[in-house]
Amino acid sequence: MCGVNLHRRSRGFTLLEVALGVTILAILAGTMFTIVQSSLQAASDIEVVQRENRRMERYVFLLKQLFRTLPPNGKVGLKIIERNPLVQELTLTGAPEAFVWGDEPVSNEAITMALVRYPEALVTEDTPEYFLGISRPDFFRPDPEEGRSVALTSGALTYPVGQRNLPIIADDKGRYWLPLLPGVRSIMWKFYQIDKKRWIEESGPARPPLIELIIQPFERNTPIRSVFAIY
Repeated sequence: MCGVNLHRRSRGFTLLEVALGVTILAILAGTMFTIVQSSLQAASDIEVVQRENRRMERYVFLLKQLFRTLPPNGKVGLKIIERNPLVQELTLTGAPEAFVWGDEPVSNEAITMALVRYPEALVTEDTPEYFLGISRPDFFRPDPEEGRSVALTSGALTYPVGQRNLPIIADDKGRYWLPLLPGVRSIMWKFYQIDKKRWIEESGPARPPLIELIIQPFERNTPIRSVFAIY
């Protein structure tokens, strides 16, 4: 009686099986890479929004403190510079301790805040066109040796745009603008006229009971609205 060999000879994978396995692994690796890349991009976008929110919160808090503690002789003016798009200049007078900056923080000079356009060479579809800037005549002083104005501080005359630091240059009126909010689409100020019960977009120096600010950040689709009271 012949015995039956119960042990079969083991064999390796065929070329077709190996190719199929490699294809499946490649598909899985590609899918995981896409998921990881999307997660990293989402985390980066969230970080940008959070950083922008913190910057906006600090600015709004600063304005709240400024208007709430405005001295009795302090006044605020609002002037329209352009209509399309709307560009306004808000001027603050009689507030020597507002926006402390530089080696001479206390000043009787007027402070101006406005929507300022970046140099045209920097503006693309993916970068902001404007920033919210602040200007005060004595932020800078003439330097006869350099033949230009320099900041009244030990810091450099630059401001960040993306990964670059750009020099601060004077506008067509000779004013230098320091960036408060680096990337915005639009800004609108309004004063409330209590006697006529309406909001206005332009006014001479006054003490309106309420000031409205609407900012459209570059990275967000929803504008941010804040209302400040002057006591």
